[in-house]
Amino acid sequence: MLCPTRNGRSAPLALVVLKENLTVDPCEVRSFLQQNFASWQVPDAFMVVAGLPHASTGKLQKSNLQEQLNDWRWDTDRGVAVS
Repeated sequence: MLCPTRNGRSAPLALVVLKENLTVDPCEVRSFLQQNFASWQVPDAFMVVAGLPHASTGKLQKSNLQEQLNDWRWDTDRGVAVS
């Protein structure tokens, strides 16, 4: 997802849904992605969420997701965000 930053620009935010009883270290995710993707493809921050909104057809409801993220603000760390 693209989320607005303090300077009015948008930056990529990765939403991570974990399987039951698992944890994740955002630094490890970033390290893995940096090894396998171009730097511009690596999200600026990672947010762990309980789930993603889907329509009855199974499609991701991006508009619903964007509404949920309207109040989200960038952490000063910009690497870790947990919701």
